Amino acid sequence: MNTGTDVYVLVLIGVATLVTILFVWVLYLTFLLRNVRKAYSDLADNMNGVADILSRFKGETKKWDYISKAVTDAGAAQSSFQQLIGDLQNRCEYLESKAAETDRRFNEAQLQDPDSRMYNRAVKMVKSGASIQDIMEECELPEAEAKLLISIHGGGLSRRS
Repeated sequence: MNTGTDVYVLVLIGVATLVTILFVWVLYLTFLLRNVRKAYSDLADNMNGVADILSRFKGETKKWDYISKAVTDAGAAQSSFQQLIGDLQNRCEYLESKAAETDRRFNEAQLQDPDSRMYNRAVKMVKSGASIQDIMEECELPEAEAKLLISIHGGGLSRRS
């Protein structure tokens, strides 16, 4: 074939391709237009339904006023509850700070009392598994007190020496 025929064939192929693309595009637009019309029809039906519902409730203003007042009252009650909750939270924080202060003072008092320090040391020794003899010697406690501390804090008597 010659060059003129090749160009003619290529132009025909291009035109056929363009016609095919335009045909597919027209089909796609037709499909979209059909869907838009259906959606518009559904929207119109829904709007008519909404208009019907609104017309039914048009004469019911007293009920709406009652509901509106109830909602307003509920909002005021909620505000009061929130204020009460805030007050309770403040009081809890105050009580927590007082409890922490009391605990701190108690711990300070224990550290200042030599007998208390001795018993605290004995309890720590019991919890670490020290023997009665070690507790008696280290904390200068009688055997009965050492046994009592072990039974209270150690869960049983330790006999190791």
